[in-house]
Amino acid sequence: MRVFSKKIAIFATMALTLIVPVGRASAQDAPTTVAMVAIAPLDRLLQDIAFLLRAANFPEVNGIVSIMVNQYTNGLDRSRPLGVIVKIQDGQPTPLAFLPVSNRADFFAALELTGIVADDVGNGMFAFEAAGKSLFVKESSGWLFVGQDEKGLNNLPANPATPIDALAKRYDLAVRVNIQQLPEDLRNMAIDQMKTGFERSLAEQSNASDEERALNEEVGKASLAQIERMIQETEEVFLGWGVEASNHKTFIDTGVQFVSGSELAKQVEMSKDLATDFSGLILADAALSARGTSLIPETDKTVAKNNLRNLKTQAEKQIDSRDSVDPAIAAAAKKFLAAVMDVLGQTIDEGKMDIGATVTLADNKLRAIIGGHVANGKTLEKEIKDFVGALGSVPNLPKFEFDYATHNGVSLHRITAPLTIADPEAEKIFGEQATIIVGTSEKKFYISLDSAGDALIKQGVDNVQAHPNVKRTPSEMTLHVGQVLEFAQYVKPNPMLDIAIQTIQKHKANDKVQIESKVLARGLLYRLSIDEGVIQAIGTSAKQGAGGGGAGF
Repeated sequence: MRVFSKKIAIFATMALTLIVPVGRASAQDAPTTVAMVAIAPLDRLLQDIAFLLRAANFPEVNGIVSIMVNQYTNGLDRSRPLGVIVKIQDGQPTPLAFLPVSNRADFFAALELTGIVADDVGNGMFAFEAAGKSLFVKESSGWLFVGQDEKGLNNLPANPATPIDALAKRYDLAVRVNIQQLPEDLRNMAIDQMKTGFERSLAEQSNASDEERALNEEVGKASLAQIERMIQETEEVFLGWGVEASNHKTFIDTGVQFVSGSELAKQVEMSKDLATDFSGLILADAALSARGTSLIPETDKTVAKNNLRNLKTQAEKQIDSRDSVDPAIAAAAKKFLAAVMDVLGQTIDEGKMDIGATVTLADNKLRAIIGGHVANGKTLEKEIKDFVGALGSVPNLPKFEFDYATHNGVSLHRITAPLTIADPEAEKIFGEQATIIVGTSEKKFYISLDSAGDALIKQGVDNVQAHPNVKRTPSEMTLHVGQVLEFAQYVKPNPMLDIAIQTIQKHKANDKVQIESKVLARGLLYRLSIDEGVIQAIGTSAKQGAGGGGAGF
């Protein structure tokens, strides 16, 4: 318990070591803020922790946490935030932590219970040892300031919380780092280390052919240039964790903001008006729905196409390594692979990625559909037909039915593959045979897995055509965990799943895991949110399993 309480007292040092490497940097004329850490007022933070522990079915832990925090934070003002500001001063990263204090003597007395004893060094300054480091403390205007040396406690601000107030109101814990304020030699050092690692990996490719080495070098250099541009054009990165108890969820935000006028900032600006043709594949009652739409800038096209070339080379090696494959079939497979990669390359050249997918588990039947933009769907269709024709009388081939139907201008092709092994679990998932429907048109493709037939792909085609060019966020994903658990229990019953299902059924409206992106001014924000029902299902199952009440997964 004392370890836990000591971490509260020295949180500033711990946070600092995660953010800024301490070392000599290029000197700057005036202190510049390079990073900040914001921690919500303790009263609110404890409320949010209590929500999570109750949701996870560990309320007894919350009692212990409250007792410890109350004991070792006596003397702190729990209505104001805590924080750390890191500045570059005289060429050094200089942290300044601050804690709101209502009674310094009471707080120091609480620290003594953990073995941390403050030494009065005069002039209102105190020193103590924590985690093997000497820290200096000074009280001013209702705040306790913590620094690495006495010099860092000169010219203290009247209200140090001003820079972090907005973060502390929105998040329980947040970290913001200004990449452009990091000393240039530190940024260059990171880039140089990546280049050294890349060169080392090339040197270790002793078994690669000259062609493979040349391709890997081209792909690697393009990727390094992309990463270097990210470092040079990124202004700020951000990470924040918070709780929305009224909405029954916790969330993590990650964000990035680019330098004004940079190419990355311009790309983000263009993404504000981005529209998707595949919002119709997002079904409200689906177990899983996902969609992504993005522009592919000129500077990224080379990297993407080089990655395709590398993937093609590796796939060809796998084909050639199979001695049992008929040479004619191997040649047809490589021809088909080249054609697919060519269509994908053309799609990259068009400069836009647009895709959507849905999985439904209604009535314990797995049905899935994915659809997306493609540069030349008819060429892809022809190549599939040519490849299947080249297979001839290969035994145990799935059954192919090309152009068996047309639905709203989309050609439908059916592939059926009977299950060749007696596997009850596989039969529950796929039925007696796996049925795949492929839909092709000039600029779109669809693929569905549906043992019931082609109803899902026809519904998907209709929904897509009914909702074209819809403005949405760049990406989104929703997973209904309750449906997934119930289907898993149907496929392979498990006592632990029973516990999780019974728990999550009490939170039918709050059983989601979601990821969503949002375009901001010169930047992007990604949010991962987890509903209370999911937290409770995980916590209850873990608690039951730890207590021996379940058989385990």
